[in-house]
Amino acid sequence: MPGAQRFYGRGISYCATCDGYYFKDGKQVIVVGGGNTAVTDALYLHNLGAKVTLIHWRDALRAEQRLQESFKQSGIPALWDSEVREITGDKIVKAVKIEDKKSGKVSVMPVDGVFVAIGYVPSNDLAKQLGLELDDQGYIKTDLMTMRTSMPGVYAAGDITGAPKQIAVAVSHGSMAAMTAFEDIASPAFMKLENAVKAS
Repeated sequence: MPGAQRFYGRGISYCATCDGYYFKDGKQVIVVGGGNTAVTDALYLHNLGAKVTLIHWRDALRAEQRLQESFKQSGIPALWDSEVREITGDKIVKAVKIEDKKSGKVSVMPVDGVFVAIGYVPSNDLAKQLGLELDDQGYIKTDLMTMRTSMPGVYAAGDITGAPKQIAVAVSHGSMAAMTAFEDIASPAFMKLENAVKAS
C-alpha cells in the first residue's frame, strides 16, 4: 500500500515485541490482522499502555479461541471488514486511511504506529527437499534441547523452527545446535547412524 515502504522503521513495524516499547504510555497504534499473531501483538501493546485498535479485513477473528477470549476481555476496539489503504505522514507515520469494505467509505485515523501482523510464511524449500519433518504451519520440527531435526546430522535454529522471532532466540538456538553437532560428530554411534543413512 502507499506509504508502506517509505515509513518502514519510521512508525511501521512487523514486530511488536521488538518495537512496542516505543509506543507505550498512550501512543495511538493500529494492529493489522486477525490471526494469532495480530491478537497476541494487540494484547502485548495494550498491556504496555499503548492505545490499540485492531484492523481486520474480515468480520471475525481467526485466532485461537483462548486468544479471542483474552481480546474480548481487554476491551481493545476493532474495525471489522476494513482495510488500510494508505499510510501517511511527514518524516514519521501520522495517520492511516482506512476503507470500510461494506460501505466503501474511506476515513482517516491519526496514529503514531502501524503494526503489520498478517502472519508468516516459513522459507522452508530446502527443508522440504531434504524431507525434514515440518509442523502444520510449515516450520521445521526440532528437539528444543538439541535442535536436532528428523534427519541425523541436520539441525535447525531460529525463526524456521517457529520459535519467537527474536535475535536472542536465534543465537541461543545456533549455539545449542553447534554444541550438539560437535557432540554428534564425535560420537561413534552417530557415525554408524550416518553411514546407515548414506547406505539407504
